[in-house]
Amino acid sequence: MFKICGLFLVAYIKRVDGFVGCYRGLGPKLCASTISSITYQKLYVKTVEESTAAAEDDEAAEDRR
Repeated sequence: MFKICGLFLVAYIKRVDGFVGCYRGLGPKLCASTISSITYQKLYVKTVEESTAAAEDDEAAEDRR
């Protein structure tokens, strides 16, 4: 039932705003998604590198004992 309502909504938007109205806001959404993905990727890599370095430091400290 909700899918039918969604189709009517898309038809209404297309009738009122035209074809371009269906894609309004797509550019900013793509920019936001790209920035979010890049930020997540860089933070993930940095976190993994730091945790790996900390684990290696702990192993080296144990070896010295």
